Amino acid sequence: MKKIILSSYILIWTIVLLTSSFNPYKLYNVSDETYFIVFLSLFMFLIGTFTISGNYIKTKSNENKNKELIYKTLQDIGKNKYVFIIMIINVILIARYYLLYQAAVTLVGASEARMLRFFAGALFKSTAEIYFYNYYFETISIISILYFSLSFVLNKINKLSILCIVFSYFFSSIGSGRFFLVELGYYILILYLIKKVYFKLKTPRRLKTAILFTFGILYLMSIYFVNFRRGIKLINSETFLDGNNLLLEQAVVYNIGALRALDYGLNNLTDKINYQYFRLYIGGLDELFAVFLNLIGAKVSYANAEMGNILFNEVNIGDKTTFNALYTNIIHMYLDFNLLGVILCSFLNGYFFSYLFKRFSLAPSIFNIFVLVFFTVQLYLSTMNWGFSSPSSWLFCGLCIFLDKRWKIKIK
Repeated sequence: MKKIILSSYILIWTIVLLTSSFNPYKLYNVSDETYFIVFLSLFMFLIGTFTISGNYIKTKSNENKNKELIYKTLQDIGKNKYVFIIMIINVILIARYYLLYQAAVTLVGASEARMLRFFAGALFKSTAEIYFYNYYFETISIISILYFSLSFVLNKINKLSILCIVFSYFFSSIGSGRFFLVELGYYILILYLIKKVYFKLKTPRRLKTAILFTFGILYLMSIYFVNFRRGIKLINSETFLDGNNLLLEQAVVYNIGALRALDYGLNNLTDKINYQYFRLYIGGLDELFAVFLNLIGAKVSYANAEMGNILFNEVNIGDKTTFNALYTNIIHMYLDFNLLGVILCSFLNGYFFSYLFKRFSLAPSIFNIFVLVFFTVQLYLSTMNWGFSSPSSWLFCGLCIFLDKRWKIKIK
């Protein structure tokens, strides 16, 4: 299973690099130096994965016990009245933000309404509310979508699962974020892999059909979000085909465009931002500490703020094509400490992946599965950005570690 995940990760980068070499949609060339840095990052990642052995002894009794543990924990969480009440409250609160956002879309249009996520105004009353929304609701969204995905793959959909996917839909719709749809697809695929390869569980034909149907729905929702962001709400054959063509174009440009943004960043941003000494690599954690210190009176800055101000600006990556925000995960490493940052951080990515895989293999609890799957998906999406620059990623991992120690299910 570990080989499949690693091969998939390398395959994703290979497809992006090969596609990039053809410079489609009149995009600019990427320099050989930038390609070299990408290859160096991938090489050091693989070196990092070899630092922890991947051979673990599994007995049949332990394997059966682990399967039973997963099912029982999933059931126990679903039946916990406190968890259920908290999720109902969360759905109500996020539905309020969803309605406010929809009202704003009607007034100012979809393009302008997207910016409401970042400033106090029609959606948020204060900066503190923005922090609460980004830290709390985004963290809940991560664990909700993973709980739903696991319930779905194991064919154990319950009331809590439904609340989780409703919450995730409302959250992603505020700004029409398509990353939610991509992440959901990846979560389902990796959890299906764990079920089939690691636990060796058979999948009923109806569930296989349901999974294929779900991917079809995700694709249709992606087209809807593309049109919605252009202010098009009418659904007919013409808008559907236009949305589909634009979605395919954006899928290519978002991935290979990030390489061109990286190329620009390596040549232009090093003079605008001082070395951050690995504060960007752990950007979300650095931000959490800084915000806490500011709350208690210590005025400190965090690397994400300086980085965000730069990445917010659009740059030219092709003939009449501009781009912003997505610079691959490598820009965070490079601006931390030049090539040494790329070498060390890429190595750490490989090391942490192997560590999380070993942790999962030796104790495959639900929460260890969640952290492994989440980290894997962030690796898959590293062709565009680095998920751990977000505080919610760290809060999610911390919550899973806490719950893994506290939520104990005994198996006889």
